[in-house]
Amino acid sequence: MKTTIIITGQLDTNTAFGVCMTTGERVFVPAAVARPINIIVNGEYEAVLIENVEQRREQAPWRAIKLFGEQVVVDEQDDAVTISEAPKLKSAKELDIEAFEVLGTVEFASTSEMAEMLGVSTTTAGNSLQRLFNAGRISRAEVYHRVGQQRPSFVMYAMSASDFEGAD
Repeated sequence: MKTTIIITGQLDTNTAFGVCMTTGERVFVPAAVARPINIIVNGEYEAVLIENVEQRREQAPWRAIKLFGEQVVVDEQDDAVTISEAPKLKSAKELDIEAFEVLGTVEFASTSEMAEMLGVSTTTAGNSLQRLFNAGRISRAEVYHRVGQQRPSFVMYAMSASDFEGAD
């Protein structure tokens, strides 16, 4: 399927992640696909998508196999900004350190709240928080709005499990 996607995050390896503008579903963009056109976060690209591999469909249902275009950042006054002037992306390690420090300043926070505090997309914040959880540095709580849901409605993070107890 050919559609427009917005790039929401990019790793140091040039592997990227985006969102399909027509469906709102997540898209995985391998480094080999992203690298040739120097993609940038928040850029819009025409993409050819296929279903992602079965074991990764829950995280990102689609996989980009081709991107079209040379992207430039545009500011609010529609003045073009060259790629060299675009803000520098933080490495995963830098973002993890910042996320850990920010989480330490609050009792607990949802993925979207952390994304807002960090100034990144919810996907990027979620990835950072999941790395911290996997490393045993923070606690995680999944919240379901109704019985039978396959995925949580939202996820909360805290420095320790006891931070969730007695919350009003």
